[in-house]
Amino acid sequence: MGFPMWKWLADPQNLTAISSAVIAAFTIILAVVASVQAEFTRRAIGLARAEFLATQRPRLVLREVHWDWAADGKSYVAYTLVNAGGSGCRIEESVLRYRSDVEDPGVLDAAGVNEIGAISLASGEYRFLKSPMVSEGEEVAAAAAEMGFLSDHSFRGVIIYSDARGIRRRMVFRRVCRRNNTRPSQRFVVPENNDEFEYTD
Repeated sequence: MGFPMWKWLADPQNLTAISSAVIAAFTIILAVVASVQAEFTRRAIGLARAEFLATQRPRLVLREVHWDWAADGKSYVAYTLVNAGGSGCRIEESVLRYRSDVEDPGVLDAAGVNEIGAISLASGEYRFLKSPMVSEGEEVAAAAAEMGFLSDHSFRGVIIYSDARGIRRRMVFRRVCRRNNTRPSQRFVVPENNDEFEYTD
């Protein structure tokens, strides 16, 4: 007959060794389970965040477009840019132009240009901004409008912006300043019923 198992188990040193081995194995199992659970949680959080960003996209809105004459006599088009969407965004490229309707430049290309600047807007955040008359054509158009030579003139622009996932979207706008008696009206209005002049991709 071999050595009785009960006598071997009765030895305190052997019992301690077995207990230590069981505890070590249990600890390893717990560590593996915790690691797997952490990975599942990380993936679930990532999926939830991706779904949120997909459904709560940023949306830029241009508001309160109007003339602003500085004390030095220079003309600006002032406006409020609002992120009315459900998530933040960053302006990547932008081009803004002021022209008489007769001199409308057609399609604007914002590639490689960011006249507004690389600003970020959280959901619901707004910025008061100004667009100066920077080109000779804009200065001439502004002076002619001030003296009453033009009938209507427009403030147009293209803004490329990205969300937290890096998806780029494009906003196009055109606001018209109608003529009154002798001076341009202070506020620009949105052309009615024309999706080609005001839209966001």
